[in-house]
Amino acid sequence: MLVGSSCLHLAPATPSTCWPASSAPPRRKSRPAAHEFGLDQPIYVQLLDYLANVARLNLGYSYRNDMSVVALIWTRLPATLLLMSTSIALSPSRSVSPWA
Repeated sequence: MLVGSSCLHLAPATPSTCWPASSAPPRRKSRPAAHEFGLDQPIYVQLLDYLANVARLNLGYSYRNDMSVVALIWTRLPATLLLMSTSIALSPSRSVSPWA
């Protein structure tokens, strides 16, 4: 998390210059991206806001899927759990090799 936010602050571009205006969602066109995402605040304020939001399970909004991130996680959780439980169930049979 700290590495990612540090890289974001070291990059020469801003979010508003990276996102093409033609593909920006309607919300993005109405306000500057730096203010919307809180990037105009000091980094320690951004970090405290991020940790407070994570503690409240407010993980943000997915513009690509047009829904909250928590709702997106809940919709994909059943498939993830099925895949994980299948791989855990099959892993003991693959770990003991008869040719060892």
